[in-house]
Amino acid sequence: MTTLIFNTILCTLVFQLDGRMLAGQMKRVSGGVGRNIADALGRFGHEVRFLTAVGDDSDGRSIIQSLGHINTDDISVVSDQSTSWCVVFQNRQGDCMACIGDMECHKRITIDMIKKNIDALYQSPLVVIDGNVCPETMEFVIGFCNEENIPVYFETTDIAVASQPFHSDMWKGLSFMSPNLKELQEISKKLTAEVPVNYAIKVSINGGDEFDTRDRIMNSSKDIVCKLISHIPVIMVTLGDKGLLLASRQSDDTVSLVHYPSQKIETPVSVSGAGDWYVPYYFVICSGMLIPI
Repeated sequence: MTTLIFNTILCTLVFQLDGRMLAGQMKRVSGGVGRNIADALGRFGHEVRFLTAVGDDSDGRSIIQSLGHINTDDISVVSDQSTSWCVVFQNRQGDCMACIGDMECHKRITIDMIKKNIDALYQSPLVVIDGNVCPETMEFVIGFCNEENIPVYFETTDIAVASQPFHSDMWKGLSFMSPNLKELQEISKKLTAEVPVNYAIKVSINGGDEFDTRDRIMNSSKDIVCKLISHIPVIMVTLGDKGLLLASRQSDDTVSLVHYPSQKIETPVSVSGAGDWYVPYYFVICSGMLIPI
């Protein structure tokens, strides 16, 4: 997936949608989940192959130029479709309030495109795929990787697309995923038939003291994770100002839940794309070729 992000910092505290102009600041940058993950992995020194589609326009060229430190030979440049774009509306605290986007170019990430680059998948110890890829292509990639014993990391991307793999059983072929709390709750709506497995669970803070199991957010996250963990062995749930919950299924059929509290930041610039950057930190211990799609 590739997207041109327009970050708009709204200075007004309340939307008044009556045709008036709202004061704000705009910043135009190259972004998108797949692009950001590929960018970060390349900066960590990993060999990355980036499969996506962009338009034959200035935005597409800007995105390719922004990734000069990784292999972009597999990016498909299409002449009859503009590069995907997204407008992100943020408040003064840098929190994302809403997004407007045109993601039509992602439909060009087709099964045929993947088949043309199938050797890249064969050579990879890990494939990263985000939620903007169409379900048919996603199912093909996950199925192929399962047959070849290649782990698949699913980056949930956005509330609107986070549950895409969960409309069928394809999600059971995932190895890792990293939803935020709202995305996890959206996914849970597709899991009505799933029964939580009664694993022995050890919960802790930073591997130390037990966290507060009375916390509603922690408990709801834990309950949903226990429906997923039988099939997806590693799940990272971002909890906003409450930090990160890392769930992993252990070899002795227990589940480790580790809560990493967040550090308070007095003057955040923006939270948009933050999840795209913590994912590569998790993969920094991996070596070889990684493919964000």
